[in-house]
Amino acid sequence: MKNKSSLFLFLLICFAIAFAGSFATNSSVSSWYQTLEKPFFTPPAWLFPPVWTILYIMIAVSGWMLYNCKQKTRAFTFYCLQLFFNGIWSFLFFYFRQPVWAFIDILALDVAILATIYFSWSISRTASILLFPYLLWVLFATILNGSIAF
Repeated sequence: MKNKSSLFLFLLICFAIAFAGSFATNSSVSSWYQTLEKPFFTPPAWLFPPVWTILYIMIAVSGWMLYNCKQKTRAFTFYCLQLFFNGIWSFLFFYFRQPVWAFIDILALDVAILATIYFSWSISRTASILLFPYLLWVLFATILNGSIAF
């Protein structure tokens, strides 16, 4: 039962971050964001919700798996750190309209995800592998963010 309730907790945390991010995004996605010069490879808006839904489920399951490992200190620390950077990115970019600060944050997010993958590899390969699509999506988002910021 502990495992099931802790999985629910991880899903709840990840979707709370998603909800907060959508609040921040909605504050300017149909106004300020539309005025930005975006690169030609910017995905259509409809793609973001399903991709992030799948990614947040994978992030939650990965965190839950790490939480249940005995040797989790570094991996779990970086896991929590990546959640923090993930959570504030939407506020920096959309709510505060600061693409440069958001870019700095997303670079830190890239490092935190990579560190989570690296440190979790030896204790739970599955938890580590679950974060690969997330890393790829965030690296793509880093390029988009950088294209807009600079």
